[in-house]
Amino acid sequence: ITDSLDLTAGARFFQIKQVVDALGDGPLNGGATVNVDRRSNEKGVNPKASLSYKVTPDNLLFVSAAKGFRPGGPNRYRINPTLCAADLTRLGITGAPDSYESDSLWSYELGTKNQFADGRVTLNTALFMTDWKKIQQQIALMSCGFAYNDNAGTAKVKGVEVEAAFKLAQGFDLGGNATYTDAKIKTAAAGTSAQNGDEVLNVPKWRSEE
Repeated sequence: ITDSLDLTAGARFFQIKQVVDALGDGPLNGGATVNVDRRSNEKGVNPKASLSYKVTPDNLLFVSAAKGFRPGGPNRYRINPTLCAADLTRLGITGAPDSYESDSLWSYELGTKNQFADGRVTLNTALFMTDWKKIQQQIALMSCGFAYNDNAGTAKVKGVEVEAAFKLAQGFDLGGNATYTDAKIKTAAAGTSAQNGDEVLNVPKWRSEE
């Protein structure tokens, strides 16, 4: 837009088709189960936009918004409703779903990238927030040892990231980054083990690298 102000915009178009055929058998399977021609077919658009402004040649401010997703699809195995009745009843359902939907999210970021001392010091920081819908979650059925995928509801993810690097001498650099993330279920979906206010599985609150 100007020598200091840049705008980037784009979109990704997708279509995903999946077909599952699966056969399970044996005493731990509760007898023979067959999935024939379980299908899913979805398509959509994921847009992205970012705006950056160079305050000085060594200091940059930026803001961005982007949509993303993970594809859903058919559940590979058929869950025996008799063998797994205790857990299915606890979840308030009579059988596991044949498929699960794609999850989707909008991610927003506001940050700054900076260099000081003639480029010997780098300091980058960012605030981020994500609205996450139809979260994919594996539902483990403890009474029978099976699991299936389902959509666990919506979540809000907020956090901050800091990155620093120092050139101490020729060929000798020191750096690291740290991230704090608060990811909680906002609206839990029926038929899953998630509860409102639960932390999203497999999202560490603190993460750091050196």
